[in-house]
Amino acid sequence: MRPVRRPGRECIDCAGDGVTSTGTLSEEHRERLQQLLADPALAEETDEARGYTTACIGALTSSLLTSAGLVSSQDCPGEVRPPVAEEILLLLTQNTPAELTV
Repeated sequence: MRPVRRPGRECIDCAGDGVTSTGTLSEEHRERLQQLLADPALAEETDEARGYTTACIGALTSSLLTSAGLVSSQDCPGEVRPPVAEEILLLLTQNTPAELTV
């Protein structure tokens, strides 16, 4: 089954695990997201700019696709996460909680 995405509102089964993420950002969060996406440092955090390669097998991998490019990171011991992309991911995940659907 392909994930169903409703931009800015909901993503059904995005990870193929039956979980739906829902939520909307407040005006304050939308403004912060726009600031982060416009941050010039984000271009230096892309996989291409960092020459990123995966470091761990079986680790949780986070990917953020922006107009600057793809930014990936993994939950690996010692891996430094790109700070702007990490803040974006936290902003989005904290405000769009995942709920198991049946």
